[in-house]
Amino acid sequence: MTPGQLKTLIAVVESGSIKGAAAALFVSQAAVSSSISTLQEDLGVTLFEKEGRGLRKTPSAEVLYSYAKRILGLLEEAELATVAESDPASQMLRIGAVTTAGEVLVPRWLRAYLLKRPQMKVTLEVGNKERVMDLLITHRVDLVVAGRPTRGEELASLATRRHELVLVTSQPELFMVNGKSGRRETIDGSSQPGVVAIPEELQGTTWLLREVGSGTRETALELLADMAISPRTLTIGSNGAIIDAAEVGLGIALVSSEAVARQLKEGSLHAIACDPLPLVRNFHLIVRSASNFPKTIGDFVRFLVDTKEVSLTPKFIPTGEAIRGN
Repeated sequence: MTPGQLKTLIAVVESGSIKGAAAALFVSQAAVSSSISTLQEDLGVTLFEKEGRGLRKTPSAEVLYSYAKRILGLLEEAELATVAESDPASQMLRIGAVTTAGEVLVPRWLRAYLLKRPQMKVTLEVGNKERVMDLLITHRVDLVVAGRPTRGEELASLATRRHELVLVTSQPELFMVNGKSGRRETIDGSSQPGVVAIPEELQGTTWLLREVGSGTRETALELLADMAISPRTLTIGSNGAIIDAAEVGLGIALVSSEAVARQLKEGSLHAIACDPLPLVRNFHLIVRSASNFPKTIGDFVRFLVDTKEVSLTPKFIPTGEAIRGN
């Protein structure tokens, strides 16, 4: 097996067709077909079967697809580490982040971190939790900022950052008990104008949810179960689109308070107070192994700890020596 064959396999699996893979790889369809045929012959297995106008991957292809992503990720990681060892200026931060953290927190962190490190190269992949955790496990990023890791693989949380999830609406009049507004306690202990609601009122409106694979979607569904309500839901595939939809009155949404700080301040959105809201959660800074991660990641996490952006998880508090990387 060659790296080129593995890249072709990944492209075919993810696109579902020879044509789609060729477009993704900027090669001819004949080149894709030849690469897959050779790979099948070398392995002595069938990887794809025709299904309508596309292809159906076999169980063997599914297994190899999982390995291929890890192998190519490791090759990239090995190349970067080898070059960086002889040329510190080529060091790279490879970070993945769930949408809220990737849009609101990580860019701010990177701006401060890079002020004294202008030569540092950075890649930031933003997506839902399922996607960025897959990037971490397959060695395509070295650090992920997301909710608590739930995968069975060996993963470690180096540090955490508290954040608040609030339920927001652009139509506060629909939820004011006896026509009165209320106040909500924020994560820092202060108070902001808000709206008081009861579960029965929340049952009668549309809830805007993130796509499958999003940690925020999972939390919203858990909240609905805790409230014992089953309102109409509408799935919208991005944080920004959900906030825009909430602003125009399409429904209510559970979002990070930091993602809607401007809207809450300006009054285009209002936080809804209803037990157990608001919810306080943690973003975790996750690596594949607590004992083996790049020096650049250790330096970045130490910077965030020193600037009080994050807190070390308990097992790293005694000395902090683990946050150095290898």
